[in-house]
Amino acid sequence: MAVAANWLLKKELAKQILIIDLDVHQGNGTAKIFESDDRVFTFSMHGAHNYPFHKEQSNLDVPLVDGTDTATYLSLLKQHLPKILDELKPDFAFYLSGVDILETDKFGKLKVTLEGCKQRDAFVLETLKEKAIPVTVALGGGYSPDVKTIVEAHCNTFRLAKDLFLMLLIICSCFLGLNAQAQFSLRGTVLDSISKQPLVGINLFLSHTSIGTTTDQSGHFIIDRIPQGKFELEFFFWIPVLRE
Repeated sequence: MAVAANWLLKKELAKQILIIDLDVHQGNGTAKIFESDDRVFTFSMHGAHNYPFHKEQSNLDVPLVDGTDTATYLSLLKQHLPKILDELKPDFAFYLSGVDILETDKFGKLKVTLEGCKQRDAFVLETLKEKAIPVTVALGGGYSPDVKTIVEAHCNTFRLAKDLFLMLLIICSCFLGLNAQAQFSLRGTVLDSISKQPLVGINLFLSHTSIGTTTDQSGHFIIDRIPQGKFELEFFFWIPVLRE
């Protein structure tokens, strides 16, 4: 995360970055690297008596006593994260979603349930989305004896991100009618489900065909020459990847 944050700053793609480290171990590396750089704010919630035993100084450290349960954990997170976002107003966030906070973890020393870990991820991602802050998530940690528990916790993070940032992205209204050449055409608009703003550059296709189009600057689209049959309207959109 530190390398990526420095790259964004060097390329002037971000001016203020927030690192949210919710692994059970303190984010000592990023804390030390950015201790003199006020463009990066480091926030770490971690086990007070867990490794590393010598802690660095983050911009905000929330040490957790052994046995911290789900309710206490979520209460502390909800107390601190919104305040940080309101005061800092970051334009980019990195989120380390460590699952070694689970009660089943052999070394974590906390008592957060699997559902509680999922609620943690949901709160972080929903809060960032509501404030339109882009986020990169890094999976981390996990020493539960049953590997299925670790996998499920990590999959929950992915499922929540998918639902929030992909599946809930689109509202589509469609109208089927005849065009001037007496051919069936499909017209519609694609909007963001949260902001209700038009989505530009969304690719739409009729299933099992090569017939499709792309939304314009107003989120509108038209698909002409629709053949007879039953089709599903499929959505595709590109997630940009920065590359030197």
